Amino acid sequence: MGSHLDAVERVLQLGRRYAVGIRVVTIIPIAVVAVLADPSKIGTALVVMTGLACWSAIYLVVLIRGRVRGVTFVDALVVCCIGVVAADLTPATWLASGKSWVRPFTTFASVGYQYSTSWRIGVPAGVAACTVVAVSSSLAQPGPLGVDTVVTAVWSNAIPMLGRLLFSLITRAASRADGMRAEADAARLKLEVADSVRADERLTADSLHDTAATTLLMVAMRPGAGLDEAIRERARHDLAVLHSMRTAAPPEPVDLCAELRAAAARCTLAVDVTGPEALDIASTVARALADAAAEALTNVARHAATARAQLRFGDADRVVFVEVIDAGCGFDPTDVAATRRGLRTSIIARVETVGGTAEIVSAPGSGTRIRLTWPR
Repeated sequence: MGSHLDAVERVLQLGRRYAVGIRVVTIIPIAVVAVLADPSKIGTALVVMTGLACWSAIYLVVLIRGRVRGVTFVDALVVCCIGVVAADLTPATWLASGKSWVRPFTTFASVGYQYSTSWRIGVPAGVAACTVVAVSSSLAQPGPLGVDTVVTAVWSNAIPMLGRLLFSLITRAASRADGMRAEADAARLKLEVADSVRADERLTADSLHDTAATTLLMVAMRPGAGLDEAIRERARHDLAVLHSMRTAAPPEPVDLCAELRAAAARCTLAVDVTGPEALDIASTVARALADAAAEALTNVARHAATARAQLRFGDADRVVFVEVIDAGCGFDPTDVAATRRGLRTSIIARVETVGGTAEIVSAPGSGTRIRLTWPR
């Protein structure tokens, strides 16, 4: 669950806090009234109220910790005992008129049971407390029972039941909210899985485009020329790349410079390489930058109508950069067909996948410069 509570658990937690607030707010004025109601019994009333206050403190501490079952029944028993002895602490004039300080306390305590426990605990505890207090008060009242006494007894039980109904509706709504959130989480997870599958498919397609498909195209464009060592080395590299995708080895830091020099060596162009001896970065980033650079060199060999290219790389101000430059025929980057994957997918998208950027500067007759950057 973590730091984010489910809606139902949050409602139950708030219900327990509300029950604590009810007890704190009601016990203080009730205790004052009980002690001052009959000056002749102030000592006894003070002892009873002190005991009730001490028990209430224990009850609230246990309640706020979420241990509600046993302590709720014990509290209901204490309230019943208070209801039995309350008649001895209430003035005769109050009893004659049906007044009692224990009834409001019992009613609010029973409402607290509904907000802090399940209905299997709260309803029996509340009904028992209210019934005992109602019977005890009625027996202590002189003369026959009046309609007001009966109505008061019924209403004392009805109020906690209304509280139970309200809390049940709130809990049901919270449960429904949890269900909706669970469905949303499941849908989100399903979407993430689908996105991951599509990403893997795109990665596989891009790798096939940049490796086997490109190598086979180079062979097809040279019919009868045989397979020279550069083509053989490129084919071996293609197989290694495809094999690494299948085994999914855990990423480890690798030397980007070595990867770039190997890409230049596999190219059929004469490549002037400029860069440091070593630059260790995460393998996923190194692979993305090296493969994008290799694709850029392949594009130069296939489309730029030039036999040479420059490959520059390094680390400036904690930004890794790779540049592929040629003085060939150039092109308009905005006029590349949507079906061509080389620039959009194999270079730009590949570098952006690892958090980098790709800048392409070219114009017809002015050569091309492709700059790849990745912040460390």
